[in-house]
Amino acid sequence: MEKIIYTILFCFLSSLVSAQDYQPSKESNLVVREIDDFKIKLPIDCSYNKKLSKPDEGNFVWTTPGNTFMFIYCYFQFGEDFSQEERLIGEADQLGIEVTGNGDIANMKIDESRYLSITFTDKIGIGVTRFYPEENIGICFFVITPEKIKDDTTIFEIMASIRSKISQP
Repeated sequence: MEKIIYTILFCFLSSLVSAQDYQPSKESNLVVREIDDFKIKLPIDCSYNKKLSKPDEGNFVWTTPGNTFMFIYCYFQFGEDFSQEERLIGEADQLGIEVTGNGDIANMKIDESRYLSITFTDKIGIGVTRFYPEENIGICFFVITPEKIKDDTTIFEIMASIRSKISQP
């Protein structure tokens, strides 16, 4: 009987903890940046890297000194049969990450009508969205750290911070 009570108590407490919203660390060194038509939290010392960016190709890079952290976003055209999950799987594959779409992709709202499909490891976060659906333009987001970050939640916190600044009609 005592085991049953402990099991019920454990299940109840577990459900309470899992129902809590993710709360980033109070000691985070991330600040909200407004870039193009979206907002994102990036490290305080992260800045636009003109040398690595290719604006004519729709690729933009933000880095920390020494390139210990990189945030890259790329605009792309898509067709009628476009699937952002399939695009995410393809982008991950190019970086050597196996993503199948069977429980390893999360979808997160970035405004009232758009969502971001994301996947991540301890060193890389990848997100894809149909950001401008009426123009058939999407955005791929990449958060890359050459070495595992001490705080494993940083890549997740950055990817989860992406929000649209524009509203849909």
